[in-house]
Amino acid sequence: MIFELKERKDKELGLMYSKAMKELNSFFGIGWVKNLPQVFIVNTRKEIDNLRKEKTPRWLIGWADGKNIYLLNRKNFEKESSHKYFKLNYYKTLKHELCHLFFQVTSKIENVDQFIWLNDGLAGFLS
Repeated sequence: MIFELKERKDKELGLMYSKAMKELNSFFGIGWVKNLPQVFIVNTRKEIDNLRKEKTPRWLIGWADGKNIYLLNRKNFEKESSHKYFKLNYYKTLKHELCHLFFQVTSKIENVDQFIWLNDGLAGFLS
């Protein structure tokens, strides 16, 4: 598969990202400033399926891959998912996915999937 990436400035998403990183840095007691996660905006369900190499349920709107975050474009949210778009919920999704990466970095557990209950529980609580 070939994907077209276009860098674009998104002030609102940038503010959400900065706020989430600040809150998570404070909670986890670290100052993550190098090799920060990037956020990739995915426009369609077909792109999500192709990136994940599987047919995905319509509730899936974001995920972390160990280094980066992928989020469904909020402009296509209601068309491409089973969710209504709310700014606060979009922020919570971003923070939830970032939390997974913080957990991975701070826990130093090689296979965080062994602790998915803890990882996802903490991400749910903090978001």
